[in-house]
Order: sequence, then C-alpha cells, then structure tokens
Amino acid sequence: MHDVGRLAGVSGRTVSRVINGETSIRPDTLARVRAAMAALEFEPNMAARSLRSERSFSLCLLTAHISHFYFAEVTRGLTRACSARDRRLVIQECSVEQAMGAPDKLLRSLDVDGCVLLPPLSDVTSLLDALDERGLSYVRIAPATDPERSAAVFSDDGAGVRALVRHLWDLGHRRFGHIAGPASHLATRVRSGAFAASLIEIGADPDDIAEVTNLVFGGLPEESGRLGRLISEVGGRAFDSLMDRPRPPTAIFAFSDELAIGVVARAQSRGLRVPDDVAVAGFDDSDIGAMIHPSLTTIRPPLLAMMDEAVDRLVAGGAGRPVVPHPVELRIGPSTDPRLLPIRR
Repeated sequence: MHDVGRLAGVSGRTVSRVINGETSIRPDTLARVRAAMAALEFEPNMAARSLRSERSFSLCLLTAHISHFYFAEVTRGLTRACSARDRRLVIQECSVEQAMGAPDKLLRSLDVDGCVLLPPLSDVTSLLDALDERGLSYVRIAPATDPERSAAVFSDDGAGVRALVRHLWDLGHRRFGHIAGPASHLATRVRSGAFAASLIEIGADPDDIAEVTNLVFGGLPEESGRLGRLISEVGGRAFDSLMDRPRPPTAIFAFSDELAIGVVARAQSRGLRVPDDVAVAGFDDSDIGAMIHPSLTTIRPPLLAMMDEAVDRLVAGGAGRPVVPHPVELRIGPSTDPRLLPIRR
C-alpha cells in the first residue's frame, strides 16, 4: 500500500481508505490511487483485511431459486459490482419456508457484511426481523411491502409495459391476454396493473382484456433444475385457458420470458402461427427468448445496473438516497411484429 501511495502521491492510509470503499475521498484522488494499483498490479489481501478490520469483505445474495435466467443475470451483476469494490460474493439458496421458520439458523452460518435479498425473500418479515436483530445491513430488490423499511432497488416496469401496449395497439390488436406472475411479487401487481390500465386508457374494451392469475406450478422437485421448464409448462397451460375463451386474444403479454416461451410452444403445437395468429411478448430479455423461433419481444430490466446500485448501497453507505426506479427498455422482436420475420420463400 505504501508503494501505491508513493506512486499516487498520497499516504498509505489514503490507499487503505480507497480499498475499504470510503466515500469521502475526492474523485481525482480516487482515480490516481486506482491507476497506481493497476500499474503496480496490486491486489488487496482479503484474509489480512478481514483479520485487521473484523469484517469479512463479503456480501451475500439470498435467493429462493438459483436455476433460471433472472437469477443468472442478477448473479452476473453482483459479481461484477463486488469485484469492482474488492468484495467477494457468497450465494445462499433459502426457501421461503426456511426463511420464515428458522432465519436465525440461516444467518448464523453466514460470515458476511451485508445481504442482497431477491423476491420473494425480500418480503419475508421474519427474515427481515432477524437481519435487523443481528445488525446486518441488507438491500431488498423490488419489495412488495413496506418499501421504506430498508434500502431497496426497483426498475420502472410500468413504463416498459406501457410502451409494449402502444406497440401492440399500433399493430392493430384489440383483444388482449395477460399471464400474471407470482401473487407475492410486487412486479406482478405493477406489470398487470400497467397492462390493463394502459389498454383502457388507449381505448381497449375492458371485456377484451383477459388475465390468468394464481398460477399453480405443481410439485417442484428438490433439485430445482427443472424450474425453467416447469414455468414454461405453466405458460402453456395458461395459454390454453386464454385461447379457449369465446373471444380469444390476438396478443398475449406474459409476466416473464419463461412463461412466454411456454406460450409460443403451445401456440405452435395447436397449429397457430406466431405472430400472425397470436402475438406473444415476455419480460426479462433472456438469452433463451432470443434463441427460440420467432424470437421474443420482451422488456429488458437493467439488472446489471440495479445490482451495482445494491452493492453500492451496502458498501458505500448509500442506503439513505431516494429511490429512483431504473429505466427499462422495450426490445421488439418477430414474436409480435411480423415485419421482423425472415423472408418466407
């Protein structure tokens, strides 16, 4: 650290403050120290820092599921953010039942400085109480209840859904279906509410807006590797429910890409063409949604930026800042817009 300090023109103590993520350092000083660390290929010794400071310099991601696209993108964002701040990421899978019944036992096994909680764990009161009692800082991602209780990070899902509604309406659709997500998630209420409200505001007949709610995923095996396939199967069943109505929709918006993939598969198995007979859109901008045919129209939340903010709030003491939802992006594909389909010969 003294070598870095000499090269940057600062004291070793200032280098230490940079390494520890203190926020009172001037930007030009911070830049010089980081440049000197890079030039000297200096890597802080995590074990030594832990011993000296009685901190672990580790952050934990608490999640109920670790086997679908959303989790993979979240992990990617947290890994990058932790690496940029000289922190390690610990991943802990925890069922809702475990979080409700024995949160103290769970937390005792964790040697970390803070936690990021994904839905639905971000709304398990007993887990939040246990974190507060231990004095362990945490950031919740899109909590559905009591958002003022802790630092929280959100995306502006409603704006993306409103853009999707305008896109579908401009394509000429007038009968719509929506496949909702888990009832315990704030995102479900936001996306469902924005979809219906935007359609009515733009001129749709309320009788031509159908929604499938309270989806039942059935018996999830102990190894949750089938979760993505299971969700797509539920999407297929929800599609059947919508299409068996007297006036079936011509455009369907699903809560997630995984549900939407199930919709596309079931539509094709019923001899329907996507998007000619029914347009399909999802949410998440998953890799698998880009690989199916036709590739999905979807709404992309900025998960990398959201995870960067979550880590920043834990490391740099930014929990008191106002909550500003991260903007999302509508990405139009051939699953809704036939003009984007490959030329048919």
